[in-house]
Amino acid sequence: NVLIGFDSGNQKCLDSSNKGTTLIQHRKAAENLRKYSMSTYAAFVLGHLAENYQSMIDTLNHAGELRDIIGEKLFRIVTCSKMQLYPTSGEWNSYLQTNPQLKQFYEKNDIIDIQKLSRDYFINFLHIDPDKADEIAEQIRSLSPIKSGKDMKKNIVH
Repeated sequence: NVLIGFDSGNQKCLDSSNKGTTLIQHRKAAENLRKYSMSTYAAFVLGHLAENYQSMIDTLNHAGELRDIIGEKLFRIVTCSKMQLYPTSGEWNSYLQTNPQLKQFYEKNDIIDIQKLSRDYFINFLHIDPDKADEIAEQIRSLSPIKSGKDMKKNIVH
C-alpha cells in the first residue's frame, strides 16, 4: 500500500502551497503505481491559497483521471478534506493578515474552534461556500471503495 498526497488537481493550487509537484508528475506516479501493482491511498485537500470553485472541480476531475490510470482495483482509498488552518501555516498567515481584528482574537485565545475557523476561511478568504466544498470532497471520496477524510460526516450508531 502506498499513501500518496496528490493534494490538488490544479497546478495553481499546488504552486500556491509550495508542493513542488506537477500534474504531469502525478500522472507519471499513477502509471508507476499501476505498473508495479501498488494499492493506493490517495490524499486530496480543498482550500489551498489559490483555490476557487473551478480548481475544486479540477481536483475532482484529476482524481478521476488518476483512478483511471491506476485502475479501480488498485485505487483503494481516497481521502479528501477541507483545509484546516493551523498557526504558522501559509493559509493561517494569509487569512489573518487580511483581518487584524481576527488576528488579535486568535492570538489572545488558547482554544480555537478549528471547524469554525475553516468555515470562516472558506467563506471570507476563499469566497467559496464550504458546503459546496464538502459536496466536491464527497464526490472525490466516492471514487474509491474506501472513503476517508477528517471532515466526513460521521454516522454515529447508539
